[in-house]
This record gives sequence, structure tokens and C-alpha cells, in this order.
Amino acid sequence: MAEPLLSGVNHVALAASDVDATVAFYCEAFGLEATDFSTDDERSVLLFFPNGSFVQVISAGPGRVVEAPLNEASGNLILDGAPIDHMSLFATDIAALEAIRDRLVSLGASDGQIFDTAGVAFTLGFSDPDGRRLEVTAYP
Repeated sequence: MAEPLLSGVNHVALAASDVDATVAFYCEAFGLEATDFSTDDERSVLLFFPNGSFVQVISAGPGRVVEAPLNEASGNLILDGAPIDHMSLFATDIAALEAIRDRLVSLGASDGQIFDTAGVAFTLGFSDPDGRRLEVTAYP
């Protein structure tokens, strides 16, 4: 078998109506550290996971500036407005999933129900401050 070409997800970008509220939510719910990469033209905050992948929270709406299309080498690869069906974060284990559940319930972001997918995975649904339906998954 050939060597894999991918090693995982690098990042997911979430457009937020209130970047600060969304960042505060993800930091409180998941214990992530925020790194602000904002410029004069755009709010952009990176929330890093221990493996180096991250969630990027960017400002949404008509004031967004997109300076370069994907094929230019300027480094500005931010795309404008493509929706994401959903994202599932990966809990380190079942105990971590349960701790995350407690945090999400206390934030009013989840009813706390963990779904067992035939013993293959355990998944908890939640909503972020912009109303996105998301998941956290752990393997047994």
C-alpha cells in the first residue's frame, strides 16, 4: 500500500457574526488557546489543538475583505462565504467527551445527550454562538 497523502485536517474556518463571542465559547467549552491574527481589514483568531490543527474564527458579513483569489501567491487564501454542513471535533477519549458534555450543557449549547453509533463512536451534538450544529466524537 502506498504511503498516505494526508495526515489529517489542518483547519476549518468558521465565519462568525461576533468573533469575540465565538472565540470565548470555544475556549471555555474546549480549553483551547486563542491566537489573534487579525489585521486592520479582518478579524481572524486561531484556536489550536495539541496536534497543530486549528479552528480559525473569522469575521462574517458584508464588511469582509478578500484581497486575493486562491491562485495568487500572496498568502491570503481566505474564501468568501462557502457553507460547511457540519464539523466534528475529536475528543481524546470517553472521559474527555463527558467533561466536554458538562461544559457544553453549562453553556446552554447542548442537551447533553451522547449518541452511541453501534459501539463504533460516541457523538455529542452542540450549537455554537452562530447557531452552527456541530459535534464532538470519541471512539471507545
